[in-house]
Amino acid sequence: MIRVVTAAPQALRPLLRMASTAGRSRGTLTDKVALVTASTEGIGFAIARRLGQDGAHVVLSSRKQANVDHAVAELQKENLSVSGLVCHVGKAEDRQRLIDTILDINVKAAALLVKLVVPHMEKRGGGSIVIVSSIAFRGSPFGFGTL
Repeated sequence: MIRVVTAAPQALRPLLRMASTAGRSRGTLTDKVALVTASTEGIGFAIARRLGQDGAHVVLSSRKQANVDHAVAELQKENLSVSGLVCHVGKAEDRQRLIDTILDINVKAAALLVKLVVPHMEKRGGGSIVIVSSIAFRGSPFGFGTL
C-alpha cells in the first residue's frame, strides 16, 4: 500500500517563501504569501512593505525588471522576505506566466515528484510520501493512497 500524507506545520514553508525577520513584524501573516501587482512604487510598494512587516513573504510584480529589482532590494534591506517577477497585468501572457510560476513551485513540483517516485515504491512493496505545504490537500491527485 502507498500512503500519501499531507501536513501543514507552521515551522515549514513552501519553496517560494523565506522567514521574515522584520523588527516590526506582528506575525499576523506568518506562513502566508502575498502577491502584490504594480508594487514597485507608491501605494503598491507601501502595501507590499506592510504585508512583509506583518510576516508574509511578498512577491512583487511590475512591468519592468529594473523596477522589480530595485523594489526587491529595498525591502530586503529591511530584512523582509521578498521576491519579484516581471508582470504587465494588462497582458494575458504575463498574467498566465505569473500564475504558472506560482503553481509550478507550490503545486506542480510536488505532484511531479510523487509521480516519479511511486513506481519505485510499488516495486519495493510500498512506502509513504509526506507532502508538506501551507494548505493541506484534501484528496489524492493520483487515485491511490489514503489521506
